[in-house]
Amino acid sequence: MQALAQVQSINAGAEFWVGETGWPTGGANFGSAIPSIPNARTFWYEGACALREWGVNVFIFEAFDETWKPMTSGKDVETHWGVWDSTRAAKYNLTC
Repeated sequence: MQALAQVQSINAGAEFWVGETGWPTGGANFGSAIPSIPNARTFWYEGACALREWGVNVFIFEAFDETWKPMTSGKDVETHWGVWDSTRAAKYNLTC
């Protein structure tokens, strides 16, 4: 919201987008950030849905799990960012 307020202070009519946001549903933890379906669902409702309610445009990262992605720095989290799994099944209710 701070970024949105800054942009609007310069140009109140500017279109504002969050370029990439999401929460992984599997893979290795990153400190206290724990990938899981319940945590991704919480992020969806408290993050993505809240942004939409405020009128902010959002690109969710990402639509589908991408099982073809390689491990990054020894972590398998990169294959678990989709809100749908690799078979195109929703991981949780996407209704806001």
